[in-house]
Amino acid sequence: AGVIAVDTGLGHLAAALGIPTVSVYGASDAKLTGTVGNNQLHLQTQYPCSPCLIRNCDKLTPDNQGPPCYNTFSAMDIWKNLTAQLV
Repeated sequence: AGVIAVDTGLGHLAAALGIPTVSVYGASDAKLTGTVGNNQLHLQTQYPCSPCLIRNCDKLTPDNQGPPCYNTFSAMDIWKNLTAQLV
């Protein structure tokens, strides 16, 4: 079993329980708030303004409901990183 998380309590809880976790960081900085423990992988976006640490992204549009920095990772990329953690 493993966990995919963004910078939330779920990722930190999984880390505390020793569950392999892939955490995705966009606006937040994995170096500041990243999960700590064994089998923890941080995916920090390389979006130009990241990590901006801004809660309300000014780059949202009607067509883009989430911060664009999270769109730099595909679901398949995240899944592959998690399955690599589980072997």
